[in-house]
Amino acid sequence: MAVSIVMAAYNASRYITFTLESIINQSFKDWELVIVDDGSEDDTFGIAESFASKDSRIKVIHQENRGVSAARNRGFQESDPERPFLSWIDADDAWEPFALQILFDKISIDTKAAGAYGLARYIDQYGYPVDLGSFSEFWNNRKGIRNKRLVNLANDEPTTFNELIYCNCIPIGTGLIRKSKITWRPLFDESLVISEDWFVWLQLSLRGHFILVNDVILNYRIHDKNSSKNIKKLGESDVLVRNKIIFSPDISTEQKKTAILAWKYRQRDMIAYRFSWLQKCMRKRKYVKGLMEIKHILNDIFKYLQLKYWHI
Repeated sequence: MAVSIVMAAYNASRYITFTLESIINQSFKDWELVIVDDGSEDDTFGIAESFASKDSRIKVIHQENRGVSAARNRGFQESDPERPFLSWIDADDAWEPFALQILFDKISIDTKAAGAYGLARYIDQYGYPVDLGSFSEFWNNRKGIRNKRLVNLANDEPTTFNELIYCNCIPIGTGLIRKSKITWRPLFDESLVISEDWFVWLQLSLRGHFILVNDVILNYRIHDKNSSKNIKKLGESDVLVRNKIIFSPDISTEQKKTAILAWKYRQRDMIAYRFSWLQKCMRKRKYVKGLMEIKHILNDIFKYLQLKYWHI
């Protein structure tokens, strides 16, 4: 027995069949799948049940709507504790057929690793690739703190706390983690609406490194319900996660210093990124969007100045 897969599903009837077929078609067959229907109001539960009736590896649980983190926690609780590895996938995404096999092979060799993960690419609501290469390049462009400086990482270097605290470089649905490294409960912080996966990666990185598999293994679907499209909530959750990890009893004083330094670098880079967007808005005469960018820039500068004088 090897891998437990957890899927939180809410009103996912439009896409869940595609996702389930991508799991069933994995070249790696030693898995169980726990689907938690989080109070869906469509036919998500019925579709999941129809798959479970044909495949004994699939278990479906229904609960009142409590949010994605609570649903994933329930799935983890219901998974087989004898299976040493855990993965989760959203009900609107899809794995490449070799995804589990390549992750399992990598993490099995490196017994000290907390997890292994691959790259993701965008697909549209119909399953067709979008912006080929750009999304996977973004996730592969890792940066981390080395000797108090921000540096780029080579592909063969592991992903550690020093990279993840700069920004989340592990796409949701691409990771396979070692259950023995999950020494806290609950697995997901249910107070986080967005970036809940990043907080899990950060906690795991305090207990081991991650192996990067330089292959696209996940198709990440873009549609109007994606939570990652809410820029305001993304910014708020970024602050929440960083504060939670900085004030966590699990990290050392040196790691706190690294976390604050990484935050400073991230704010600096966000200011530069927003200035480039402001220039594009002005060139295209999109003045309303330009004014919004100025607002964001001023907010980011304020955050940066606060961090500049924050010392442990």
